[in-house]
Amino acid sequence: MIFGKGKESVSASTSFVHNYWASFVSFHSYPEVDSKNKGKRQVAGSCSTPNPSKVQVIWQLPPLNYIKTNVDASFVESISAASVGAVARDSSRRVIVSSHGISLDFVKSVEEAELRACIAGLYIGITLQNPIILETDCAFVVATLENENFDRSSLVDLKKEAMSISKLISSLRISKINRSANVMAHIIAKFSFDNRPDGILVSGVPPCVVNFVMSDCNNYVG
Repeated sequence: MIFGKGKESVSASTSFVHNYWASFVSFHSYPEVDSKNKGKRQVAGSCSTPNPSKVQVIWQLPPLNYIKTNVDASFVESISAASVGAVARDSSRRVIVSSHGISLDFVKSVEEAELRACIAGLYIGITLQNPIILETDCAFVVATLENENFDRSSLVDLKKEAMSISKLISSLRISKINRSANVMAHIIAKFSFDNRPDGILVSGVPPCVVNFVMSDCNNYVG
């Protein structure tokens, strides 16, 4: 399925991505998270943004005419729940689109959560015309998608979905980055877990990320 043959604007593409999110995330009500059993990330409590002055910001600009999409997941093993966050920016540091949501299904592992986050970023990529760089701080995801062979892993269906979407993007590079370069995607995922929303913001990010996105873009590595 190819949306508009790559000719639609970001605004026109939003409805397509919304159709994906309708099947990927929902407003499920999860029990409160025990603060002593966090899983991959600390997710309990209200949405909070790290002090930009204390964060080691090493996010790098994409090359001219490229769009860089950063993805991350928050996962809590005790309730088998995960949220995902994605943010796409261009070479002028402009936010093109961000997305966030709670997974529909029971998530069994950190690896599954991270693979779902990658898929969310890939779905954004097929609505854009530019070459895409997708960045994740999960080495498992990169290694999994570099290997085109399919095994009998419980994640094989997600892998097939990710690879099928990848083929719809004319120019795509998936890279492993340091976690400190992926803070914005993490904050968006945490925002989704804490507040239980799902959504797509064209040219914007959730309110609790606004201050950080300004700092992230002003302290980028060019």
